[in-house]
This record gives sequence, C-alpha cells and structure tokens, in this order.
Amino acid sequence: MLLHHMHKLLRISFLIALLGWSQTIPAQEMPSWLAEAYAVKIPEVDLTDKVAKHRIFGAARQWPDHWTARGLVGNKAPSVRDNPQLKSLPEYKDFVAGKQRLPRPTLDEHGGGYWPLLIRLRAPKSGQPTETLACLFRTGAIHLGPGGNIAIAFSHDRGKTWTEPAVAVPRDKQLKLDYRHGSFGQARNGDLLVMYWVSASWNWDLQKTGEPDFLATELVRSPDLGKTWSKPQDLNLREKLGFGIGPFGPIQQVGKDALVVNVREGASDQSFLAWSFDDGRTWPKITTISTNRKTETWVLPLTHQEWIGYARAGAGGAWICRSHDGGLTFPEWQEVKPYRRRVPGCLLKLSGNRVAIIHTYRQYPFGIRAFLSHDGGKTFDFQRSYVLCDSFWMEDCGYPSAVALDDGTVLVATYATKDREHPEWGTCAMLLTFNDAIFEPASDDKTPTAK
Repeated sequence: MLLHHMHKLLRISFLIALLGWSQTIPAQEMPSWLAEAYAVKIPEVDLTDKVAKHRIFGAARQWPDHWTARGLVGNKAPSVRDNPQLKSLPEYKDFVAGKQRLPRPTLDEHGGGYWPLLIRLRAPKSGQPTETLACLFRTGAIHLGPGGNIAIAFSHDRGKTWTEPAVAVPRDKQLKLDYRHGSFGQARNGDLLVMYWVSASWNWDLQKTGEPDFLATELVRSPDLGKTWSKPQDLNLREKLGFGIGPFGPIQQVGKDALVVNVREGASDQSFLAWSFDDGRTWPKITTISTNRKTETWVLPLTHQEWIGYARAGAGGAWICRSHDGGLTFPEWQEVKPYRRRVPGCLLKLSGNRVAIIHTYRQYPFGIRAFLSHDGGKTFDFQRSYVLCDSFWMEDCGYPSAVALDDGTVLVATYATKDREHPEWGTCAMLLTFNDAIFEPASDDKTPTAK
C-alpha cells in the first residue's frame, strides 16, 4: 500500500511539473524538461522598431508582480528559476537577490491596467464598426486579491490618447471579494456588456481564505456608452454547471442574434462557451470546448461554420483548436511546439487572407509575439516568431487583446508591471500599434532582421 501511494505521489508531481504550475515547486533550478524545450530554437523576426506604444492607463510607479507580492522572491521566485539569464543583468540585481521592495498600491492609489480588453465600438444605427475604441481593465489592485475596480476608457484618435477610466464595477468595500478578468463586448442594441468573475480565495493580506476562487459570474450593462451601469446580475452559471467559472476574452456577436464568450473553470482547467440570444440578458446555452486541461480560450469565427481557438494549458502550453459546426464542438487540437510560455493570447483576422496569433511571451525578454497564417487560419507557421515587444519587466504581463482597422492598422492592448522602455508609466495598460504590412516578406533592404 505504501509503495502504491509513493507511485501515486510521483505521478502527481510529474503532472504538476508538466502543466507548468511552477509556483508549487520550490526547486531553485529550472526543471530539465523545461530546459530541454527552451533549448530548441526557432527563428525570431524582430519587429519592435516598427511598433509604436501608447499608454492607456497606469500607475505613477511600478507595483509588485504577483510572485513578489506573495513573498516568492529571489531563488523562490519561479521567474528567477526559469530565466537564469536574469542573474547576469544589472537591472535585475536586486530582484534576483530578493531585495527589491515594491509596496502594494493603497486603496486610494491611482493606477493599474491589468487584463485589458479592447473593442471597436459600432455605430448606433448601422451597426458598422467605428474607429472609436473602448478598453476594459482592472485598476487599483495588483494581479490578485481584493481592492480592485473594473473600469473602462475610450479613445477617439486611434489609441493615441485615452479618457480617464470610468468605473463599471466598483471594488468591494469590505475587501473580501475580488472582481477579476472582465470580458467585454457590445450587444446588437448598442449596450456595453461587462462580464466578470467574483473570487473570494485571497484576503487583503494575500493569504488563502479557503473560499471558492470562482464564487460567481456577474454581468453589468450600460445603455449610454459607459455613463451609467446596471446593478450586477448573477448569471447563475455555477448552478448550471455544478462548479464556478469565469469569463475570458471578448463577448462577440455571432450570426444575427447570438452573443458568445469563453468561460472557463480554474481548478481543473475546463473551457466552455456561453451563449446569449437576447442581447446578453440571459445565457441559457453552454457548450464545451474542452474538459481536458485547457483554459483561457480565445475563439475566432472564420466563417459561419469554421471556427478556431487559441487555448492555454497550464502556465505556458498553447494549443490550437478547430470547430466545424459553428462553435458547438471543437474536435481538432494541435499543440504549439516547441514549448514556450506564450499564453494567454488572442486571434485576429488580417488583410490578405491572413490570421495572426498574438500572444504573451512569459520568458526573458518578456513581451508580446505573434505567429501568422497565410491561408485564412487553416495552418500556422510556428517556425517563425514575430517579436512585437520585448521590454516588459516580468512574466506578470501580457493578456493581449487586438483589433484591426480598415486601413490595416493593428492595435494591441496589453499590460505590464513595468515597461523597461517607459518606466514612467509604472504598472499600466498600453497599446501597441503597427500596420499589418510589417508581417509581409519584403525586399532585402527592408526585411526585418532576425535575432
């Protein structure tokens, strides 16, 4: 019996490592399987000099990443263990030594910008996309724990400047509930919709409470472009599925009368789609993307029937999934290899029958990268990685959300606890801006150089 339990524990430890849950592993050296995966090189095309940056919203200083805030510093920090090159960089000297002291934000401190979700607003009568942008994000608190608001900012000049954020979901005044990961979209009737999940698993001191991580999924709506918001509506998704789930990514219009959004369960990483047929007032239909360790799945309808998704597996694994029945089932899965910590990510249609995967890159140099499909999303070239940004401070970053304008301009909202190129922005949401022509092959004198 003892031998049986020892074998069982060994299997569990292996699975935890394989899924990349490095925060549970106190080892001070990179796991061998991870080192072997990182040793496999793929060509990198540096496009950073062709990408402009604009601040959406941020703090006046750098806030601690989620590891540092929990006391996982120095050799205890997975960021140090899995990125040994940090030890040789003067800028990271104090961080590597565990001496960096970054206080958490106070309740009256302005800033943040976590998990930005970017959309183009549509004209009230025609329903056609405009160039007015709206971005949803978390303010007033770090990556986890109570004290955060969910807020929205607007841009009327293609993302160059942004309004001060207006709060859609104010923080819990009792500091017991954590409002997280807002999904965002616009209903056919013009209402703005914000869906988010309520967590009670961490207290103000960032200690585990034993309460559910996915306590409820709620929605607020605004009929006047964010000037006023409804009271939170519990969507009762926990009751429908038997466990708590939270939204990820955009709330998208599909067909004539449907809205769809990814919702995922955290403990065992299951991924679903929630459907509404009444402008988001009710969500009666839940369909399954995967019940096999996949989460945070950005879906993109290519046609009425053909859909693709970009899904996260553990801390870094990424998979492509495909549906041939309009998002009802996703029977085809392809792992993105070689392994890198390149999640979460988003999918975006580009001009010329191209589709981009724009994803977080949670290895040094931390930032945002992309893969490209030249055949409408049927296949992707995973042997060419386009570097869009490589200046983020730490792996607590990313969650890109992208839209394309009619002239080929691509706008990518993302966040960082610090951008090393703009430390004055502090912990912030920012916009990466470029034209999709930068991905095209060019003549020898214009071809971006590979690192």
